[in-house]
This record gives sequence, C-alpha cells and structure tokens, in this order.
Amino acid sequence: MQRPIQFVIATSVTLVAAGAIALAVVAPALPDDERDPPYAMVRFAHASPNAEIEQLFLLDGDGNVVDPELDSDLEYLDVTPYAAVPPGNYEVVVHLAGTDDRPAAEVVLPQPFGTVGGRSYTVAFIGLVMPEVLEDPDDGFIAWLQDLFAADPPDPSLQALVLNGVRATPVPEGETDVRLAHAAPGTDSIDLAIVHPQETAAVLETVSFGEVSGYTTVVPTAGELELRIAGSEAAVIDLAGHELATATRYTILFTGTPIEDVPLRVLLLPEH
Repeated sequence: MQRPIQFVIATSVTLVAAGAIALAVVAPALPDDERDPPYAMVRFAHASPNAEIEQLFLLDGDGNVVDPELDSDLEYLDVTPYAAVPPGNYEVVVHLAGTDDRPAAEVVLPQPFGTVGGRSYTVAFIGLVMPEVLEDPDDGFIAWLQDLFAADPPDPSLQALVLNGVRATPVPEGETDVRLAHAAPGTDSIDLAIVHPQETAAVLETVSFGEVSGYTTVVPTAGELELRIAGSEAAVIDLAGHELATATRYTILFTGTPIEDVPLRVLLLPEH
C-alpha cells in the first residue's frame, strides 16, 4: 500500500547536568563575503519518535557553544534550515524535556563529526530515548519498547546519524543521485529497489538501522523506486507517484517504527 511521502528533512548517551554547558556563543550565520575560510552548512532532522527536543546546539573542539538559533522547538519529523558554522569538529548536545519516565536532561550524543568549508551536512536524530522505568501495559508503544530492548537488536537508543556533505558537483540532466539512510528502530535491514516497466527489479542498496548507503545514480524514467524488507519482494513503501527531480541529489530517510502508533515513513531530503 502506498504511503504519503513528506518532503521534509530526522547507543549510549552521556547525561550532563542542565546548565553545565554555558560558554561563549559563536554566531552561526555570516554574510557570504565575511566567510573566510568558507563556512560549512549544517541542518538538523528530528527522526526520534519519543525524543522531546527543546533545544540543541553544537560544541566545537575548544568547548565553545555554536548555537544554530532555531526559531522553535524541534518536533518529530521537523527539519531545520541550514546554519553556517566554521569548519571544524563538533559534538551535538540536545536538551530533552522531562516526562513521567525521566527528568529533563542535557544529552551529549556520542557521535562527533567534522565539517569542511563549502559542504553541507544533515544531522539526523534517530533511535529512542529509553525510559528509566518501563511500564508493562498489554500493548502500545511502551510494550513495544520492552520487546525491542529485550531482543538485543542493533543499539536503538538516541543517537546522531550524520549525513556527510558532498561537493557541489552537478548531477547531469535526466539523472538523479539517491542514497538510503535507515532511521527506523526495530525494523529489519531495508533494500532500495528499482522496478522497471517490464516488472523486473534490481536492488540498488541495502542498509541496516543507523547506516547510510553511498549515492547511486538512477534515471527516474527508467523505473519506480520502492523500499523493501531486505530479501523480500514486497514493498514496504512505494515511491511511485512522487517525482524525483533530475539533476538533484536526495537522501531517502527511512523512519518510524513497526507499530501503528508511530508508522513507518520515508522522508525525501534534497541535498544542496
């Protein structure tokens, strides 16, 4: 069954006492003619179903705070605009709202990343915030969490999936570059397949939770893309009817969960 496509842009954690990181703020945005050396561009995608992110910022290699200056809280499946940051190495810090299961906390995600001037990056928040005390209802999201964490899957806890930037080399007219990122905890490995008009199909990429494929060049008129559970011929999400622009690069972000409360989705992220 075809699901709607939303054109948006979304382990261990170390807890830091709220307010403990209070250092100099580095302005993230400068006019083009004041960027020397060229700045990197970073955006953030929220793909963690149960993380209530109230604030986020970066720490550079010297421990300075780089604030992307978001206009509002980052909701699930939201994407921020790009923010200009100096080239360098960064850690990601998020402030999580308190719930009945856990207090509010600042979390330093253990996936530092480096930036290069003139490139763009997407930092996707994926996985789940583990409640400190799990309830035991008969069904629903908490029951699914219990099963997930008891089954010893790839680490599904809150983490940053960094989609590295690419050089601004053009994609030829008539072609599209696509890559697949898996951000759906509790879901098996996923195939990106192309189905040709003659009903023949080819698997282009296969990724597991927390992985990102390389780019593959496709000709949109040559067939229709779909996502499948690895090794299966049944489509989990069908991209038919959602035109991919040529001369463009996309990241296909597979997110959500296998349960109905937080359904599986695909987010198409055009790269700039």
